[in-house]
Amino acid sequence: MSTLTAEVLSLLVPDRPEDRGILLVVVFGSAARSDTSPHDLDVVYITSGEPDASLTEAIRAARSRFVAACGTRVDTFVMTARTLWEKLARGDVQVVSLFRHIRVVYDRGMASWISSLIQTGVIRSDPSQTPRLREYALRCLSEAKNAQSHPAHRLGALRTAARSAIQCVLLSHGVEPAQPRGLVAQLSELRPAPPGLEPCVSTAERFEKRLSELVRDPASVRHADVDEWLDTVSSLVIEMLKLTGEQTLP
Repeated sequence: MSTLTAEVLSLLVPDRPEDRGILLVVVFGSAARSDTSPHDLDVVYITSGEPDASLTEAIRAARSRFVAACGTRVDTFVMTARTLWEKLARGDVQVVSLFRHIRVVYDRGMASWISSLIQTGVIRSDPSQTPRLREYALRCLSEAKNAQSHPAHRLGALRTAARSAIQCVLLSHGVEPAQPRGLVAQLSELRPAPPGLEPCVSTAERFEKRLSELVRDPASVRHADVDEWLDTVSSLVIEMLKLTGEQTLP
């Protein structure tokens, strides 16, 4: 397994980034916490304007270059600076959580500013967004049930549904959600523990353990792997959303 040095990560930066309007490139998830190359990598590109065909192709070429060098699967996300600031300003839970734990690959002055605003609490997740996050969890759950989708996509949707539900619980109890893989630990430490929390934590821990095994080789994920957990995680999501006080659930 290769090491994610700054030089290796720089392969993700398209040529002439300033001319292309790229302001920031970061990786998040496990790659942001370790120099060891994970089995897949999530990369966010922040741009000054809407990406055109040229920029899209440049990002694709950079991703192919990195994959050829490291053999690591890469998922890329592109967001304009305006959209990013709008999401941060309204306390978007997913974006605030993402930017709490990033590894900067390329930066034209945005990263330290965002980090300081989040770390000092000027920007934080907005509890009033819990209903929106709840709807997102249920939508992801619906996507996971779609047997026509690729198994890896279904698994990703199931993972997002579970993690979004945990974020809902944390926010409803006044806790700022941490990085995605630290959510279960935060859930287990809720005090006072709401009734029904313990079995939710136990199930979430088992699912995260199985996830860590499956994501080692996303290409080998089968529908049977998703179906094995579908009912369990669906029930988990519903039970956790009920912990937020929401009772009108499917």
